[in-house]
Amino acid sequence: PDSCDELNIIEEAANYGWPLARVSSEGCDRADGVQAIHYFATDGKEAHETLSTVGPSSLVYPEGGFGDLDGPGLVVCEVNTGRLVYLELNAGGEKVVAEELLAENCFTDVIEVDGGDHLVYAAIDGIYRLSAN
Repeated sequence: PDSCDELNIIEEAANYGWPLARVSSEGCDRADGVQAIHYFATDGKEAHETLSTVGPSSLVYPEGGFGDLDGPGLVVCEVNTGRLVYLELNAGGEKVVAEELLAENCFTDVIEVDGGDHLVYAAIDGIYRLSAN
């Protein structure tokens, strides 16, 4: 696909629209099935536009927030853009309320190491421990 990269909450036996991913070229929403909670897009494009994909990869959900970002959220590497972003979720975890750029040059995995302190690492041009502070 060249558009409509999406973030979904996975539910058993839910219909996410594949292979009929969207209704029209005017948007990414589907006529039936589960709607995404967030659509990714490259800078300057809407998610439904051709070549808007960011290639979201390696989603990490740091328990207890991330640095000063104390709400629930996801750390995401966008392999097509190289951006590493933090998607802040609302309290219920069902909607993205903010996006913050953490780093550039992220083209590979982001992992969380559960050693009690919930460290998050990214392989950028080396292995880095991430901190939002």
